[in-house]
Amino acid sequence: MKLSVKKLYHKTISGLIQFFAKNIGTKWFYAVHKTNSAQKDVDQIIVPLLKKGQSFLTKTKGAASEFMIPGDWSHFLIYIGLVPIKINGSIQMIHCVHEATTEEGYVMHYLSDVICRTDNWALTELIDMTPLEGDKIVQKSTTMLGREYDFGMDIDETSDDEDESNKKIFCSESGYKAINFARPGTLDLRDTFGYLTFTPQDCYNAKSKFKVLAQKIDNVVTVF
Repeated sequence: MKLSVKKLYHKTISGLIQFFAKNIGTKWFYAVHKTNSAQKDVDQIIVPLLKKGQSFLTKTKGAASEFMIPGDWSHFLIYIGLVPIKINGSIQMIHCVHEATTEEGYVMHYLSDVICRTDNWALTELIDMTPLEGDKIVQKSTTMLGREYDFGMDIDETSDDEDESNKKIFCSESGYKAINFARPGTLDLRDTFGYLTFTPQDCYNAKSKFKVLAQKIDNVVTVF
């Protein structure tokens, strides 16, 4: 079977990123992107808008996802709410997200840490999302924790056993499955790499299904 040009390109780039992630590490990408204004963005702009089950779309210049995923947005995260975290002997409630990273797989991270390493971000949610739908998105997302990163980025809809913890996953696949679990039939797959998949840009473009609450692009913050 002949590979299309875009499929060959994607497989080559993802293969190189996979090599770097496993043998060298990609965390050095993030160190140069920390900004002093990030915590202010979280506290003053993002936190007042937050609801469980919302989606964050991000773009970090130089990060692995920028080379693998086309569009203005190259990473997808699910906001899971306030999580009790023990810090210096006391329990604190921290805003957290689920995300798939090339090094760690599908894990939980602090929202503020994610925003600190990000150049551009957008906070989105399903139009008319109910609290129950938000809970179901987080519920489904939680079942995917611990999975390795899927560098192939193809979505297998024939196998989705929640106990199949060794099944690989990539960032926007988690959103595709969690959102369709909460509201069946909401999202469709699209031919992006020469095969059907779902990207962060697809989420941003789906204006009839998602609304953008706030975004930061090239240091300009807009609240809608």
